[in-house]
Amino acid sequence: MSEKTLLDFIQTFSHAATNRQEKYIFGEVNQSEIATLLQLTNLDVSGFRRIIDNFGVRHAFKKHGRPATEEPRGQIPILPKDFEQILEIVLFFDEIIAEQSKKGLLIVRYEKQFEDFILIYAEEIRFGQREIAFQTLYKRKIRKP
Repeated sequence: MSEKTLLDFIQTFSHAATNRQEKYIFGEVNQSEIATLLQLTNLDVSGFRRIIDNFGVRHAFKKHGRPATEEPRGQIPILPKDFEQILEIVLFFDEIIAEQSKKGLLIVRYEKQFEDFILIYAEEIRFGQREIAFQTLYKRKIRKP
């Protein structure tokens, strides 16, 4: 059986409700990312892997995938293909911010400008599992002067 591509994973779980966690593994965090996160957070994530799970995918589409919800916020609904930009955002971000979530978890938020929009990607650092896990993804319109 062949392994699912990221796009297959996203399309499968964008609206599928299940209580069993499924993960797509991007791979181990590279040295450049380790250095960036160490400088930003003072935490060493050596040996961590970056993942996305079905719960995060479903959350992102529920909160940021509907035109009726996103357009009044000045945002654009996300599409499955937007998830293919995650590694580009992480490696070539325009802005990066670390913050604490309401649950007390460390969240790293990246922003990257594309032609007509800014893609914002947030992930949480999970020390117990040694993972950097997808939290959400959304798109903001670029306001024309």
